[in-house]
Amino acid sequence: MNAHPLFRRSVLALQKVSAKDFDSKYAALMVSDHKRDIKAFQHEAERSTDPELKEFATMTLPKLESHLAVAQSAKKTAGGPLDWLLRRHAEASRGEVGSDTSKTTSTQ
Repeated sequence: MNAHPLFRRSVLALQKVSAKDFDSKYAALMVSDHKRDIKAFQHEAERSTDPELKEFATMTLPKLESHLAVAQSAKKTAGGPLDWLLRRHAEASRGEVGSDTSKTTSTQ
C-alpha cells in the first residue's frame, strides 16, 4: 500500500477489530480524521499567503464541517440506523458509489 503512514495505521487498526466493533471504530476514525482536516484547512484559510490556496481552504471548510457533523452523529449511533450512511460514505471514499442503492435504512 503506497499511502500516507497515518492512513496505513488506521487501516491496520480497523483490520484488527471485530465485526461487532467495526462500525463504532470506523465512526470514531472518521470524526478524528475530519477534525484533523478541519484544523489544517483552518490554518491555511487564516494564514496562507497563496490567495488560491486560501480561497480553496475557505470554500472547503463548510463542507468538511458538515461531514464532521455527520460523522459525529454516526459515532453516537454506531450500530444503529446511521450504519448504512457510514457504509455509503466508505464506499464513496473508495469510488464504489452506485453499486447498490436499494438498501436504505429509515430513521423514523
